[in-house]
Order: sequence, then structure tokens, then C-alpha cells
Amino acid sequence: MRTNFYNRRESLVGIVIVLVIVGLIGGGLYYYLSKQIPEMVEIIKKPAEEIISPAKEVTPQKEKLDMLIFLSPQYANDIQIKQAINEYIKAVEDDIGWKTEIIVIKPETNNFRKINETMKDNYNKSGNNLKASIMVGEDIDTALKHDYQGSECPSTVPWFTLGKEAHTHPLGKDEYTYPSTGVQSYDSEMKIAVSLLYPSHNLDYQVKSNQIASVFKKFSTDRNHSWNKDSNVFISLSKDFTSGYAVKDFPALSVFGNLNFKIGPLRSEIQESLNKPFMAYFVFGHAAYNTVNLESSSFNSNDLDIINSPLVGIGGCFTDCWPSGIFEDNNILDYSNNKPYGAEAETVHWFTEGIFSSPRLRALIVGAPRQPGNSFMSEALPGLLQGKTIAEAMINHTYSIGDSQTLWGDPTFHYNF
Repeated sequence: MRTNFYNRRESLVGIVIVLVIVGLIGGGLYYYLSKQIPEMVEIIKKPAEEIISPAKEVTPQKEKLDMLIFLSPQYANDIQIKQAINEYIKAVEDDIGWKTEIIVIKPETNNFRKINETMKDNYNKSGNNLKASIMVGEDIDTALKHDYQGSECPSTVPWFTLGKEAHTHPLGKDEYTYPSTGVQSYDSEMKIAVSLLYPSHNLDYQVKSNQIASVFKKFSTDRNHSWNKDSNVFISLSKDFTSGYAVKDFPALSVFGNLNFKIGPLRSEIQESLNKPFMAYFVFGHAAYNTVNLESSSFNSNDLDIINSPLVGIGGCFTDCWPSGIFEDNNILDYSNNKPYGAEAETVHWFTEGIFSSPRLRALIVGAPRQPGNSFMSEALPGLLQGKTIAEAMINHTYSIGDSQTLWGDPTFHYNF
């Protein structure tokens, strides 16, 4: 019995020893393998639609501008005018896709050279895409074209050439304000079409504000009006005009549609023509700021109030001027005054006021829209008849006398035939 017990005890001890040895070997093998095999990390792949890429910071690019609207200091806070301008901006974008920005001129920057620098800067930033600028407000500092016996003529040459005037005064005078004659702008290349919207300086503020707001509302409405292809040209009987003006000299108009051409029209013929829906209406003769002398009769500034044409060109000396009542030539662009002969005198109107008073007129070219060499009629009119805006038709051309192609009105005007 003792032997059996002894043997049994030895067997149990042996089994324990074997289990310990197996445990040690198994633990050692696990430790060894854990060091040799890298730990595996569970990778969970998201579905394609759930993968989120890191956001990249994008700097928004400013849209290239097509047009600037400069608002003078006195109208900087005029809610009525700003609302009308914003409506016009939207109408223009809806119509032709142009992008426009309003620039309010501060008193300290109200200098035509500083304004020119702003135009030039925006022109360069736009990649030469900028096509037009509208100058709103008669208190905008403007260069002088000429100053003669109470007739004051503004110059847009420093602006539409972006300041690239080639001529300097032989006496070293100011580059843009020559005595009596103002800017001498021969062979001027137009980079930007500049339009003026200047009410008469001496009117009450509210009257001027209403005029500006109303003209922008006019430019905003009826933009798709369909015009016929007929046009009108009246020429003075003066030999200065009869020798160089004939139907053949207006090929763009005479080929495009019917041309009502008349040298020395009677007053009754002028009156009859005003109500006809001509797409374009031109008058040429010796002139002042409010009348063109046709020898047989005259075409007057008041005729623009009832004219039924969207585009009018008036050629003659001083047609691009206004009266000031200051009859001494002082080499200054004096303020306009519709009572130049005194408060008790009759009110005087001038041609460029017609852009405000005429319900139909959209664009007015004054000075010498037809002249020897390059002019509005030879350079810009063909493009306008092809469907371009008047600004696009005018720019990128060199004009023999740049200051005689002054635009008043809507630079986005275009025909719908």
C-alpha cells in the first residue's frame, strides 16, 4: 500500500512539472512571436461619399469691371440718386452683362488728375476691360477745353486718354488748361468712353437731384426698344459746310436705311422732323451753346425737348459748352448758369441740358461729330449700327480732334433693330 501511494505521488509531481514546463515554453513562444510580428491596426475605409478632403483656402477674384460711375461730393449721400443708379446698374447687367462700380468722389480727391489716376488704376486692374465712365454731378473738377466770352467748354480728354496727352503748352503752362483754348487734343486715342451728366450749377439742389435720378431711370427702362433704320441730317447753307457735306459723305446712314438729307432746311421742315422716329439725328452748322445757324433757319436747344430720336449729334463751335455769365476769359472752367444775363433776364438753355429734358434722347454727341479726319461718324457710328454699345463703338479709335466728340448720356446705349 505504501508503495502504491509513493508511486502515485511521484506521478502527480511529474504531471505538475510537465504542465509548468509546457506553460513556460508556451509563454516564451508567445513572447517571441509578439516581438517578431508587427501589431496589426484595424483600418476602416469610409464609403466614397463620406471621404472629406481638407478645404483649400480660395481667394475670391474681383470681377472685371466694364464701367465706373463717379458720383460727385455734393451727391455722395443722396439716397434718391443712389437708388436710381443701382437700378440702372442692374438693368445694364441684365441687358448686356456689364459689371459696374460706383466710386464716390471725396472733396480731397475732387481733382481731375486724381480722378484720372483712379480711372487708370481700374483700367489696368480690369485687364483693359473697362469701357466707360459716367461722371455724375456738376461739381466734379473737370479740365477746360476752352473759355471764350462766357462760353465754358469742358474737356474729357485727360480722362478718356487716361492722361496720355502728347501736347504741352509752349510757355510751360498747365498741361490741360491752356489760355483761351484749353486742351489741344489732336490725334487722341480713346481708351475709355467718358460721359458727362452735369445739371446746371445754379439750379436748386432738389431740382438737380431729380434731374439726375430721372435720367438714370430713363436709361434703365425701354432698353429693348426696336428702332427703324431711318436717319436725319441737316446741313447749314454756309459754304463752310455745303462744300464738304453731301449724301455720299454719310455712307453708314444712307446705306443702312433711308436718309432724310437736307441742306438749308426751313423751320417748318425742322419742326416736322422732330416727331419722326429717326434712329439718329444730326445737325451741322456754325453754332453757339444753344443754337445752330443753318442760314435758312436755326436748330435750337429747346428742340431736343421733343425730339423722337435716341441718338443726336450736333456739330458746331460751342455746342459742347454752357454759359457762365462770366464774359472775361479767365482760363477757368466756370460754373454753368441758366441766368447768365442776370436774375431778371430770360432763362437760357443749352444743348447738353437736353439729355435731362428729352424723354427719348439716350446719347448726345456734341462738338464736331463729323469733321475732316477721324471723327465719331467715321470711326464710331459703323460699330454702333452693328449692334455695339456706343462706348464700345467709340473706344480704341484715334480721333483727329478728340475734344470734339464729347458724349453726354448713356454709354451703354445700343440699337435693337
